Amino acid sequence: MQQFADIVFLLAVFGLGLLGWSLLEYCLHRFLFHATPPSDSPFWISMHFILHGQHHKVPFDAGRLVFPPVAASLFVMFLLTLWHAILPAGISFCFVAGQIFGYVCYDLTHYYLHFGASESDSYFDRLRKYHVQHHFVQQNMGFGISSKLWDLPFGTVFIDSSSASRVDMKDS
Repeated sequence: MQQFADIVFLLAVFGLGLLGWSLLEYCLHRFLFHATPPSDSPFWISMHFILHGQHHKVPFDAGRLVFPPVAASLFVMFLLTLWHAILPAGISFCFVAGQIFGYVCYDLTHYYLHFGASESDSYFDRLRKYHVQHHFVQQNMGFGISSKLWDLPFGTVFIDSSSASRVDMKDS
């Protein structure tokens, strides 16, 4: 019975890691990637453009949708070190595994939103329309990419995403 309880506990920790990734995804996208760099700093303006501005300028560039693997690996090592300092080893590994799983789902979802062919009015079709609005209608709203979960409590959800047509992302 204890083994079952341990498995359930670790699955819950994994789920919390997944939820933690979704919050991190939202915060990075909203507060880092959409921050306004100082106008008197060519370095920070360039860094901002490299990190996210290029993606908004050319959203159909398949090479700009996924975080580079080396940078992603360094970020994962940072997260693992952080959580390992706070939590016991087994729990931190499980939590970070949930975050990594969330990151992979985010990357796959983001790529699919730009290049996939979702069925009309499916979850991914509605999410794609939502993401199109972020790119082309109002870039200071709709920061959730793999879901709208954090846009709701932070007040950045689009009320209606039906105005984004199927061709907006592909033909831009």
